[in-house]
Amino acid sequence: MTERQQNVEFHHLVQQVLREIDRQEAQMHGGAAARMTTSGVSPVRALVDAVISEAAEDGASDIHVEPQASSVRIRIRLDGLLQVRHELPKKVYAVFLSCIKVLAKMDVSQSREPQDGRFTFSREGGDVDVRAATMSSVNGEAIVLRLLPRDGHVWELGALGFSEN
Repeated sequence: MTERQQNVEFHHLVQQVLREIDRQEAQMHGGAAARMTTSGVSPVRALVDAVISEAAEDGASDIHVEPQASSVRIRIRLDGLLQVRHELPKKVYAVFLSCIKVLAKMDVSQSREPQDGRFTFSREGGDVDVRAATMSSVNGEAIVLRLLPRDGHVWELGALGFSEN
């Protein structure tokens, strides 16, 4: 998938999440209970999956999700350098962060104390172990996801720059 296609898909998913948030807010104000989407996968879960999948496909080691004053910046670490990939509206970030916290078995209600968690992300290219760490920041709670592909590859010491002795 090209970078342009990834951006179009990302923005489409963000719009779906915004519509779902608006729909649920309208239902709550109308007294109706919130319900799940008929597709089985919520728009926010699809957005989380798309962000992780895109980063894993590109070979990223980390995903940094950082609240700014008016939006949330998503950066990935490629070859040791952080590169900006996307921005989220703050309204979407609250449910995006909650989804990741649920996946990582973190306390969704806790936002002031740092938390660590983990989960496995399955995709076509194989499973990826994801370690999640949150921390409070000036503009809100930040999260870093460490991507650890389970490709079964065992590195030799020499390939890592170490001697055999």
